[in-house]
Formats: sequence, structure tokens, C-alpha cells
Amino acid sequence: MTTFEDLDIGEAFGDFGDAGTEPFRRSRAWGLVASLIALVLVALGLVWLNAARDAPTAAASPESIVPALGAAQTAADTLTGADLDSLTVLSSSTRLLGTSEWGSHYAALNESGAVCLVTVLDGQLPAQACGGPNAHLSLTTTDLDGRDVVLLTAQDAAPTSGDGWHRLADHLWTRP
Repeated sequence: MTTFEDLDIGEAFGDFGDAGTEPFRRSRAWGLVASLIALVLVALGLVWLNAARDAPTAAASPESIVPALGAAQTAADTLTGADLDSLTVLSSSTRLLGTSEWGSHYAALNESGAVCLVTVLDGQLPAQACGGPNAHLSLTTTDLDGRDVVLLTAQDAAPTSGDGWHRLADHLWTRP
């Protein structure tokens, strides 16, 4: 009786002898094509990196985004102490942009230099939205249903969504 333990590997699995496999060789053309593709990708990456480094940054001064911030502050531009207490804006930077059914709308700057949209409605806490001063600035105030009703944009053009936006002042839009 023969057991598995008595067999050596050659007897158990067969004798493979000198059977070897030839190494698979890819043609030189494939190697050349792969090298050219790699070289083109590296060159494109360097061109893209150089173009990105030379591109102007999107940051801008707050006054160029909202011109009212460059004007001198008047008595109408100031917020009262109670309204200002719950906000993070600098009191000397508030500028009244306009008034609508949604309240009085101010542009202001916070401590870090971000542009803020402040909406004050009698009997409610003021709403504040801030963003870095750049060419793509878009700040909104929402109603109780979460619908955007006040919009401050860097571009003084009608919002793309349509939806009944009305221009209240430069860079300021509202909808009913």
C-alpha cells in the first residue's frame, strides 16, 4: 500500500523534466510607443504647470468686488449695537446696499477681510454670509423655507437661474 507521504513530489505530480517556458518578449515597437507616450505626458504636465503658475489669481480687493465698500461710511450705513453684537463684521465696514421686503441689506468686511452680506429684518436676528473676495463671489440670504431670496454677486449681471431675480442695487439681487 502506498501512501501520499511515501511519494516524492516528482511521483505525486509527475516529472516535469527540463520543460521551461520561454520568456515572453514584447516587440521593440511597443516599448518605443510607451516611451513616447510617457515623454508627451511629462511635457504636457510641465506646460500645464507653467501656465497655472503664470495665471492670475482670482483674489481681488473687496472694493473691486462690491464698490460700496470703497465709499465713506454714512449714518445710514451703520448698524445698531444690538444688530452688530451677533455678527462677526467690523462695525466701520458696513455699507447699506438697499432695502427690500426681506430687510435691509448691507455689505461689510469681517476680521479676516472676507466680504459679508448682512441682512437685517426687524424682529429677527441679522443673517450673515461671508466669502473671500474673488471674482466668483456669490453670497445669499435664505427665507424660512431655505430658498435663496437675496443675492450679492461679484459680477453685476443678472443671476443665471432667472427665477424672478430683481436688481435692487449694484451687485445686489432679490426675489419675491
